[in-house]
Amino acid sequence: VSRENWGDNTEDPGPETPPNPDEKVESEFTAPDGSEITVSERSEKVIKKSVLAYLQEYYADKLAELGNDYKVVSRLNLSNLSEDEIDQAVKNAFSAVLNGKKIGQYYDISITADVIKDGEVVLGLGNIAIPQMQEKIDLTLRIPEAVRKSGRTYQMFHCKADTMAEALATSSGKDNTVTFSTDSFSPFALAYAEKGSGGGPSKPDGSDGTKPSKSA
Repeated sequence: VSRENWGDNTEDPGPETPPNPDEKVESEFTAPDGSEITVSERSEKVIKKSVLAYLQEYYADKLAELGNDYKVVSRLNLSNLSEDEIDQAVKNAFSAVLNGKKIGQYYDISITADVIKDGEVVLGLGNIAIPQMQEKIDLTLRIPEAVRKSGRTYQMFHCKADTMAEALATSSGKDNTVTFSTDSFSPFALAYAEKGSGGGPSKPDGSDGTKPSKSA
């Protein structure tokens, strides 16, 4: 094993620790055009890290065939959904945790990823849905004009894969936005309560001591 000649008389540290393979992979992140939904710089780093971890866990064999000269492009996707596009079971799950609030807009929010080599998406490694983040990320969503009204309070809700809905920690901004935290995706609902309506904020993650109801 070759060792460097340390000229400052410090102790030879020995062989270097093998580098983290994640650091060799080029990773990019993209969000929808415009400002309808944005993500913080910290959350962008969490997304990139979570995407690489997911790909290496479930697609390790295919990635090994590519060497290290490939690129991973992850995307935040947002689609507005009409009420007709939401399954009744999902509607029921949301209704169980709204605590008097009304839904103003449904959304499909997701993270997907492509593995790219030589400028092309690798066969079988395109548009991969990433269902879970390693930790919560913060997303900022612009409130649709049709839902905006002075005095209203807003909260985001999420229906998980097991058809259990949850209230998300949500804060309102002065620029007609809400910021909320989540670590999983699709579908979501932006709900509101009118001033004096009695529709108070639902506590995130069942923190009021109750469990979200599951649709029959």
